[in-house]
Amino acid sequence: MGIQPINFSMHNSNVDWEEQQIIKRLQAYGVTPTGNKSIDKATLHKLEVQDVKKSSHVENKFLTVSPEEQEKIHEEKNKNKSDFNPDVNVNSMDGAKLLGEQLYLAIQMKKKKGI
Repeated sequence: MGIQPINFSMHNSNVDWEEQQIIKRLQAYGVTPTGNKSIDKATLHKLEVQDVKKSSHVENKFLTVSPEEQEKIHEEKNKNKSDFNPDVNVNSMDGAKLLGEQLYLAIQMKKKKGI
């Protein structure tokens, strides 16, 4: 039983492992790589950041976006949600208070009329 040679489909002496991964992932997004590693990595980073913004939790599937960066993006996204930010709810709280007062007044008026 001999040792079988390893066949790399994207093996090129000028392309390292990271660049191969960048090329594969860009192609998966439907983007044609430029051949310049830094430009391709920046393009992939932009695409992956968009995916992070769409996701609801930290994932290990991204090559250029670290888990720490994902957490920062999610924190920023959650900061703008009204559930987590009471300053955003100010108008809705005022509206609820006004509605309650209107209901109270309507009940009081009905009691006076004897309805």
